[in-house]
Amino acid sequence: MLGVVRFFGVPNPNPNRLAFLLSGPADSLQVRVYDVALVRVRGWEFTGPYNAGWVEVAPPGWDALPNGLYYAVAVARRDGVSSLGTASTKLYLAR
Repeated sequence: MLGVVRFFGVPNPNPNRLAFLLSGPADSLQVRVYDVALVRVRGWEFTGPYNAGWVEVAPPGWDALPNGLYYAVAVARRDGVSSLGTASTKLYLAR
């Protein structure tokens, strides 16, 4: 069964990579980032393939976000179907 078991920024605060623990192989990973008002401010789709286990990716344009607290949600996809298991995390930028 495909799912994102855990997900967080590395390092946090000021992450420059995102780490995912996948329960099964995925074709892509989708991340949506929200500000404290829960307004979507950024989104990425990372194309794989990715094996089950820990995966790290470097999101482009991360430096364009202002300092602050953000919430992020990660979803894995395989064969065009989204995972049942999603994960969320808090990301803090203080440069």
